Amino acid sequence: MSVRTIQRIEADGKASAESTLAIASVFNLSPQALKATSDEIEVNWTRKMIMKNTVALLVISGAIGMLILLGASAKFYMDVASGLFLVLFLYAATIVTLGHRECLNH
Repeated sequence: MSVRTIQRIEADGKASAESTLAIASVFNLSPQALKATSDEIEVNWTRKMIMKNTVALLVISGAIGMLILLGASAKFYMDVASGLFLVLFLYAATIVTLGHRECLNH
């Protein structure tokens, strides 16, 4: 088995039947035992990451709101260029917070 194949399996958790048998034989396990994992850990990790990312996005959005309030009156920001900038900036902040894969998936 190549190093690249092992890295791919570690990254996405998907392996062919041959690769699964090879890895199971190295650890002296059955292929079923190799695949037996708990989904609860993944669910808890996902909830934790969603909460952290939501808080981070709220902080960034709050900072933008404070810059607008402290910088000038709201009328100053009521043009197309400012609106486009705010939309793109919030999208960029979302990508930084959640990652580009999450933004493209939803």
